[in-house]
Formats: sequence, C-alpha cells, structure tokens
Amino acid sequence: MTAKPARPANLAAKPESPDSLVDSLQSEVASEASPLLRFLLARARLIATAAVILIACGAGYRFHAARTESRIAEETESLGRILVISSPVMRLEKLEAFLADAPASVKSGAWLAIMEAANLTGDNEKIYKAWEWISKAEPSLKVPAAMGMSGALAAQEKYREAIDALEAVAGGLKGGEAGNVYSRMVILAELLGDYKRAVAACDSLAGAGGDTADAMFWTQKKLDLEEKIAKTN
Repeated sequence: MTAKPARPANLAAKPESPDSLVDSLQSEVASEASPLLRFLLARARLIATAAVILIACGAGYRFHAARTESRIAEETESLGRILVISSPVMRLEKLEAFLADAPASVKSGAWLAIMEAANLTGDNEKIYKAWEWISKAEPSLKVPAAMGMSGALAAQEKYREAIDALEAVAGGLKGGEAGNVYSRMVILAELLGDYKRAVAACDSLAGAGGDTADAMFWTQKKLDLEEKIAKTN
C-alpha cells in the first residue's frame, strides 16, 4: 500500500469539525480587513486630490472645485472621527448613517470600515453586504472581496452560495490567489457534501504548477474524495 504524502508545512492542519472550519474562514476575513481599509482610505484621498486638480484646471470651474474640495475634506474628516469610535456597535451605526449622503470618493473606505466593524460584532449579513459592494466598486479587489463574501456566507452555513462566490472569480487565477480560492472551495464543497465539486477544485490545485509537495497533497486529497464518492454511489 502506497503511503500518503506528508501534508505540506505551509498548509493549515485539517479542521476537526464544521464549526472549526467556519471559525477559520471568519478569522481569515477579519485578518484582511485592516490592511484593505488602510489601502482604500489612502486611495480615496488620492482620487479626491486628482479630481480636485482636474476640476481646478478649468478657470470656469474654480468655484465648483473649491466647494468640491471643501466637501471632500469635510466628509473625510467626518469619516475619520467615526473610525476612532471605540465601540464597534456604535461605529457601525454611525458608518451606516454616514453612507446615506457620503460622496463617491469616500464610499469604498466607508464600506470597508463597515465590514471591519461588522467583523467585530459578528454581523455576517453586513460583512457580506459590504464585501459585495466593494467587489462591484473596486474590481482590483474582486478576489479578496470574494473570499470575504464566502467567509460571511460560510459562517451562516450557506456553503453553496459561498462556493458560487468563489467560482465567480476563480477563472484565470494564478499563484497564491488561485491557491487560496481553490483550497477554500475544497473545504466548503466537502462541508456541503458536494465531493465532485471538491474533486474539481483539487484538480485545479494539483495542476497549478507550484510546489511538488503541495501537488502531491492535493492529488491524494482528490483520491480520498473519490473514495467517498464511490461509497455514496
């Protein structure tokens, strides 16, 4: 009998229960929140500055540019005051009220702040809603947004919808992004009992052309899943 290959050290240990799998997914979503928030807030300021410069280039728009710049500065300051509120529940309430009349230049930052606060309060519906908005508004963040949406859905045991969110961005992915997306798809499909879908994800991981030990692990995982399929037929 051929010995199974050792699990690569850079892969997490196999979860022991559905609850621990979901907890792991939620913690990954939370860990993505802060750096993304800082990134988009910085980006929002750059976009706002560029917009003001472009408007100011036309002499006939000087007054409008001044008003626009003042509004953006005021809204950015307002968002900053909300972000330092220590209570995540109160911060979430203030952010949702802020969004009602927020200019486009700060909306992405506000939605990321909502996602971060919702992570702290455990409100998975709001986490999903925030990531869904971000995925549409910020195409460059579609993969982390899909990961965030899948984590929020998995926490509600909506495993099929969670896999669908990942499959929507999986095509054409390479490297670490592909590994993160497809490995989560394996976990979710196994939780759902959809072993054929899990096998397909294992195929993508085994054929990704990365580390040999990783490829061996996912090949063996595929064989294990195929055994489960055979037993259920």
